[in-house]
Amino acid sequence: MWMTPEETTVHLWENFRLRRSPRTLANMRTGGNGPPYRRVGSNTVLYARDEVAEWAAAQLNRPFASTAEENAA
Repeated sequence: MWMTPEETTVHLWENFRLRRSPRTLANMRTGGNGPPYRRVGSNTVLYARDEVAEWAAAQLNRPFASTAEENAA
């Protein structure tokens, strides 16, 4: 399933609680540190839902059992 940057923004928030605006996604494309994307023509950017999910999961911290464990990390 393909998503526009606007749809990707909603998907990231609703599924991963990651706030990324379409403008932030554009900046991340420039820096190469955002989710993988495809360009259709010269202006249309699309993201694959499964690739976005994989990227988002990599952004999350590892799970901790306690705050003491987290602070020691």
